Amino acid sequence: MSMGSAIGIPLVAAEPRVLGLIGTTEPLVRAATAITVPVRFLLQWRDRLIPRVVGLTMFDAFATRQKSLHANPGGHGDVPRHELAAAVTFLAG
Repeated sequence: MSMGSAIGIPLVAAEPRVLGLIGTTEPLVRAATAITVPVRFLLQWRDRLIPRVVGLTMFDAFATRQKSLHANPGGHGDVPRHELAAAVTFLAG
């Protein structure tokens, strides 16, 4: 999911859904400010690869009003199964 967002955010103009677990870079933040499609953003509260403040900055950058933040305890690879299942449903919808 995290690298998927790094690749997917620039492609979102062609794919009308975004799922995130990603840190910020200036180009990604700039791209996110143009995204107005629904966003489901995943954040692991104790992520050592993507610090919480970085994930929150990325979430804030998305221009859409249809965005939800799903924060969970644990590290980068500890995304709960229910979040993975919900992500599949979100992307299939």
